[in-house]
Amino acid sequence: MAKGMKTGGRKVGTPNRATADIKAVTGAYTLESVGVLVDLMRNEGTPPAVRLAAANSLLDRSHGKPAPVTTGDDEADNERTESVTIRIVDCS
Repeated sequence: MAKGMKTGGRKVGTPNRATADIKAVTGAYTLESVGVLVDLMRNEGTPPAVRLAAANSLLDRSHGKPAPVTTGDDEADNERTESVTIRIVDCS
């Protein structure tokens, strides 16, 4: 068998029954949760760390989490990620 070939478990595209119920219940709060994140991000009275965390959560959900940048070495332990500086601006 070739390295990396899947040999068992769920077939690709099959929903995970273990998490389906919780996703169904929490899905009803998606819009409200996004609204809370936006409110936290925009509120100047909120600590900057909380505002940044809210902004990152919104970006992660809308654009996906950034993939780690690798050095190109064959050693998997030699991975590094690049840091990004985000400036919080008034969006109103």
